[in-house]
Amino acid sequence: MTTVEWYLVFTCVAVVLSQLPNLNSIAGISLIGAVTAVGYCTSIWMASVAQGTLQGVNYNPVRGGNSVGKTLDVFNAFGIIAFAFRGHNLILEIQ
Repeated sequence: MTTVEWYLVFTCVAVVLSQLPNLNSIAGISLIGAVTAVGYCTSIWMASVAQGTLQGVNYNPVRGGNSVGKTLDVFNAFGIIAFAFRGHNLILEIQ
């Protein structure tokens, strides 16, 4: 499907969902989304484990020797998480 066709599909879905009386009416859709997300993440890490490591690649992280380096490592981890979610509300749904 082209980008315009996907846009029309999502627009039609949004119009249908806007006709529901409250957010409790879409609890089933939220459940399907949650199950899909868990299944997708599980399949990704299972494929990663089944594939194994690459030959000649060192997976040991380089550690900072002082507290400043460790603090920057923590900020880097938060940045990676923020970049992965790109501002989506998935974190709010997990809570």
